[in-house]
Amino acid sequence: MARSSESIDGRLSLASFEGQLHPITAQEAKGHGLKAWPSYDIQGDGVKYYPSLTAAEEPSSASDPDVRYRLLDAYGPDGLWPRRGLATLFTSSGAFLGDRGGNCGSGWSFYCPTNAANAPWGWDDGDDGPIVRGEIATDPARLAAHYFSVPAGFSTTYSFNPFRGVGSP
Repeated sequence: MARSSESIDGRLSLASFEGQLHPITAQEAKGHGLKAWPSYDIQGDGVKYYPSLTAAEEPSSASDPDVRYRLLDAYGPDGLWPRRGLATLFTSSGAFLGDRGGNCGSGWSFYCPTNAANAPWGWDDGDDGPIVRGEIATDPARLAAHYFSVPAGFSTTYSFNPFRGVGSP
């Protein structure tokens, strides 16, 4: 398990916000890649998100410098996992319902296929060898061991993984 099949985008920087250190990342516009900042920086429009325990906002523009987000439990009543069977949200297992309407990519409509976004249990890198669709959720230990150099004794036994029906929240 000493090999690594993925490259690292750069060292992750931390910033203090409300007395706590938080990672700083940059999200690609129209491509959705999540990268370590400052190794990757936002070019042009950009939204700065800050964690909150109580508030969740939508950006007021493509250059909003102060937007709060709140994490939800993916398995809780407001999370995606309990809603995985909703035909108004998903087209198939793990594929979000969507279309090519609106400004999909601001002129890049050829890059905006129908129903292209995926939930974790439907995600697939496409060029990651033996890792199959959805393993980022169903078997993250296997994915981590394939992608990165992990120490000897790295466990792939789960005490909690609702995607596999192991444990309870």
